[in-house]
Amino acid sequence: MNTIVSAVELFSKGFNCAQAAFTPIAEELGMDRSIALKITTPFGGGILGEQGLCGAVSGAYLAIGLKFGRYMPHDEPSREITYEFCKKFNAEFTAIFGTLNCRELLGCDLKTEIGKQEFNEKNLRETKCTHCVAKSVEILQKIIEG
Repeated sequence: MNTIVSAVELFSKGFNCAQAAFTPIAEELGMDRSIALKITTPFGGGILGEQGLCGAVSGAYLAIGLKFGRYMPHDEPSREITYEFCKKFNAEFTAIFGTLNCRELLGCDLKTEIGKQEFNEKNLRETKCTHCVAKSVEILQKIIEG
């Protein structure tokens, strides 16, 4: 199945943005689906629902780290390439959406009743968050596949 389609399908089933963006890539890289879903649980909603860094971005960072990250203390080239690819991801995502911040992406504060109401009335999970997940995976694929 197409990775972007898989990500959007996970998101539509109720998994968070980080889970949806990370899991299809992680599976392609050999990680067990349940592990991928579990470790990304805290990153949804802008990390812990605090609306900071977009969860789809966090999921992308984790996928880049899984693919290119270092696991030996003195492996500076792996650390540098991981940072380089995350910065490249940031540039592309920001060029599309203008920000990496969940609250700014949505234009509402989900920690308030008014913000939650606006989120639901404007169907932002479907109209904005799904788009962020899909674009995140699209950008990731370009980076990972070189």
